[in-house]
Amino acid sequence: MLRYLLLLLGLAVAGPASAGSAMTIAVGDGQLRGSADGSVAVFRSIPYAAPPVGDLRWRAPRPPAKWSGVRDATQFGPACPQSPDSPVMMVGPVGASSEDCLTLNVWKPADAKADVRLPVMVWIHGGGFFTGSGSEKQFDGAPYVARGVVFVTINYRLGRLGFFAHPALNAEDPSGMRGNYGLMDILAALRWVRADIAAFGGDPGNVTVFGESAGGISVLALMALPLADGLFQKAIVESGAIPRPVAPIAAVEALGMDFAKSHGIDGPGAAAALRALTAETVAPSKPVSPDELGRIQAMAAPMIDGKLLTEDIFATFARRAQAKVPLLIGSNGLEAVVWLFLPGGKMGTVPIMPADPAKVLGALGADKDRVSADYAARFGGDVGRAVPAILTDMTVTAATDFIADQAGTSGQPVFRYRFEAVPTPLRGVTAGAPHGAEIPYVFGVLGRLRNVGRQTTDADRALSKTVIDYWTSFAKTGDPNGPGRPNWPKRDASGALLAFTDAGPVARTADPTAALFERHIADAFAKSPP
Repeated sequence: MLRYLLLLLGLAVAGPASAGSAMTIAVGDGQLRGSADGSVAVFRSIPYAAPPVGDLRWRAPRPPAKWSGVRDATQFGPACPQSPDSPVMMVGPVGASSEDCLTLNVWKPADAKADVRLPVMVWIHGGGFFTGSGSEKQFDGAPYVARGVVFVTINYRLGRLGFFAHPALNAEDPSGMRGNYGLMDILAALRWVRADIAAFGGDPGNVTVFGESAGGISVLALMALPLADGLFQKAIVESGAIPRPVAPIAAVEALGMDFAKSHGIDGPGAAAALRALTAETVAPSKPVSPDELGRIQAMAAPMIDGKLLTEDIFATFARRAQAKVPLLIGSNGLEAVVWLFLPGGKMGTVPIMPADPAKVLGALGADKDRVSADYAARFGGDVGRAVPAILTDMTVTAATDFIADQAGTSGQPVFRYRFEAVPTPLRGVTAGAPHGAEIPYVFGVLGRLRNVGRQTTDADRALSKTVIDYWTSFAKTGDPNGPGRPNWPKRDASGALLAFTDAGPVARTADPTAALFERHIADAFAKSPP
């Protein structure tokens, strides 16, 4: 159902660093020269792993080579190879790409010393696991640096280069680390943070991982991975509780063998022949047919590999076996659509979930009449118009509630949100906040939104400031609350959450329909006893 739930997830590589003074920092692999502009210093394209090229393609990431002299870190590096940009890109197109892409970027206060130990936030970009990068223009760490945070964004392998399985490849590594190369990259980046972030004034013992959509799924996966233990202390998940069952590696191997055979690769020597394919063949940067895009998407996701990921992520939460760290988790009001940035400055939305009312309601069986009446009443009696809202709540909203409730009854602090705000100039375009709509608020870049940025208002920007304040407080203390902001209640039996509305944050409790949908999600995913 959610095959296309991934289009808004950031598609722009930032341009050259702005002019400023140079700054040099020494990390374990050598010295880095970044740029300082005012109160913010940025170090770009820092290698956290060896380039996964040649014989290292489709292998677990290896440590980067040390370098002599001072490495320039003033320009962003290439994105990982990926499929073409989506028409819903928020800021601009992805720039150059290369398999040599396992780098990260660090924003820090220009005057922070190595011994200050500031909280660290690590952003994992979305993009359906086949698009995006850590260098997208909307991912600006400056607002967090201004609040006393060291901020990190990362690249990780995408598409068939990041999530791929084939018997010939799997037989090579007796350790069993196979298939989930993108997740392995994220773990390697977090290990780099643990080892080197203190050089930037960051505290390796106070790391918050956060991400949106595919990035949010990655955060949930990290909470389910024993190998991630100790690499982070807090987690923020934005629209990442997507109820897509994780495929067993055997199913992904079948897709991998189909791909190999389509290029005449089979039998002995298959691993070498696959690695000899060009990056363009494996992860095309030029437009492809819908069928080929579908084949890439079908493979581009975490899989149950038996070593790194041993069960469905939801099953881990159903057993309450996830990492017991403070969790801030939320979803948007209309996840079934994304923004569509049209030529001529126009805006629209595009569906990313199927919208056949009969099939949607039919999935609820005996509850369909109640749901139909409830949502029709919200949309002037028109069930058809209500379907995107029903789909949103049936899938991402309910799954988010399920994760929040499982974690909340595990003894860890949980703060649930629902993002409903829409920038003032776009309130006539959509009936709710689309998938990814919170990103410009989270990063304080509403004024840079394509087509409408200059029309956003002081009230829009004030809400963005409040969101960033909540996120920052959570990263510092594990509690988003602080002076000057409405109280955000912890998740409890009442279903408490904070709604970000056009009028500001409002505390609420869950409605009966949300609880109904959550029950359906629980029935689907709670396959192991708690």
